[in-house]
Amino acid sequence: KGLFVLEIKNYLIKGEEQDVTAWFVQTCLGLGYSIEAWERVPVTGNRFGANGKNRVSHSNVISFRKGNF
Repeated sequence: KGLFVLEIKNYLIKGEEQDVTAWFVQTCLGLGYSIEAWERVPVTGNRFGANGKNRVSHSNVISFRKGNF
C-alpha cells in the first residue's frame, strides 16, 4: 500500500527513442498500482559532446498509488 513516485526519462539509441517509460508504467500497473498523476517536465539534458543535439526533451514524473493510503 502507498504512494510511489517515479521520475524517468526515455533515451535514444542510434537516433531512435527508447520508450522505457511505457515499460515501467506497464510493470507498475501489472503490480496493482494505479496512476494518480502524470506530469511531463521539460529538461535540457547534456548538450555537449558528439551527440549533444540528440536528446529527449522531457522527463516524466508519474505518481502511482496502491491500496487505500
